[in-house]
Amino acid sequence: MGSTEERRKILKEKLQESIDYSRESSDEEIWELIDEMLVREGRENPLSLPERGRLRRELFHAVRKLDVLQELVDDPQITEIMINGPDKIFIERSGRLTESGLHFESAEKLQNVIQQIVSDCNRVVNEASPIVDARLENGARVNVFLNPLA
Repeated sequence: MGSTEERRKILKEKLQESIDYSRESSDEEIWELIDEMLVREGRENPLSLPERGRLRRELFHAVRKLDVLQELVDDPQITEIMINGPDKIFIERSGRLTESGLHFESAEKLQNVIQQIVSDCNRVVNEASPIVDARLENGARVNVFLNPLA
């Protein structure tokens, strides 16, 4: 298989295809699907233990959490996350603003995560209502500005 990025993308697609969306799957069932998939993948393309653990978390975050943002949200040192498109994710840590080096696989995936965030806050954001100000469960503030305002 090609690069790590390509491998991750292919595994995400395989995982999404294997989930039964006709019923509610528990987190444990998703973890089991991921583990089974990584065992199969490891037979064809060996994975180091750290790589397997990283892929396991990334795959779970992609289908159950906030995708690439989850590790940033979970980091207590990060005080702000700013996103200006799928390839521009900035973080503030210790008062310093830096580019995170992370990106969404597509604008559509970013849009899906935005919709997940605002729906979890019982809010709506769309072309008719392109601005939302909300709070996450952990108390973090979320401000969304969609095009054409962004």
